[in-house]
Amino acid sequence: MRSPHFAYQKLLHPSGKAVVLIDIIAAPLVIIALVFLSPLNPISIVAYLLSAYALAISVMNAGRIYRNIRTAVREDKIPVVVWFKKMMRKNKYTALYLESADFRAEISLYSGLTANLIFAVFKGTSGVYYHSTWLGSVGVYYLVFGAIRFMLMKNYRVHKNDEHTKDIRLHEYVTVRSCGVMMILLTLTVTSIAYHMIEKNDTSNYSKLVAIVSAVYTFYYVITAIISAVSFRKRDNAILAATKKLNISGAALSMFTLQTAMIHTFDGTVSSYSRTMNTITGTAVMLIMLWNALSMSVRAQRNIRQEELQ
Repeated sequence: MRSPHFAYQKLLHPSGKAVVLIDIIAAPLVIIALVFLSPLNPISIVAYLLSAYALAISVMNAGRIYRNIRTAVREDKIPVVVWFKKMMRKNKYTALYLESADFRAEISLYSGLTANLIFAVFKGTSGVYYHSTWLGSVGVYYLVFGAIRFMLMKNYRVHKNDEHTKDIRLHEYVTVRSCGVMMILLTLTVTSIAYHMIEKNDTSNYSKLVAIVSAVYTFYYVITAIISAVSFRKRDNAILAATKKLNISGAALSMFTLQTAMIHTFDGTVSSYSRTMNTITGTAVMLIMLWNALSMSVRAQRNIRQEELQ
């Protein structure tokens, strides 16, 4: 007889196919529940629980699934992928994407910046429309966050083909240190606004569109953060390492904004339970963001001193 531990492991670590299947079922189901059904509808409750489970197992197993998919793609085990790669090789840019890890990293930076700016505009516009200080501040945060990503992306693009000399390494470390300081100031600002939102009951009823867009962006950002963490872990590049930390911070804040959007969408008043949940989640998220920003700055400063002593 199999132990409960075995069942627990299978529940949290199902096969890759099972994770993908659950995600495919949960995503449209939760959208239907948000758009067409009431929060107390039994189907809505099942959809919320299934989507939470899908997000949990996707995050917990993303590294393993990514490695399995990458191996299958590289070894041409998927016929559709083989055909698609053949078509990509007919164009010089898509062929370069297949062959160059540096080019893929650059595309990752550009795509992340684009999604970041779109979400910033959406949040800022929503903040104006719903007269929400919190939504507006999140929009401003992601605009500044996008500017920081642009600084890193510009530095990476300028020096990606150059020899990694001492001067270039120093320039990269100085850029990362500046971005880290900006992230510290930005995190402290958002923390104060989040405190005001929770403590002063600064809330309003949001449309379901806000919750849906927040959910889609959160799912995208969490997956992107995991993929970048796996892809960049062996790259000896300060810019890519800083980008990985920024992705983690962005994913953490998107989780918090999703939680607040869900609460404000389905509950126009702030109950003690929702306030407690926002306080716990908000504190954890702000600590993660502050730690990433501090580690970026401190490590960059340490690297600068080491380079100057050599």
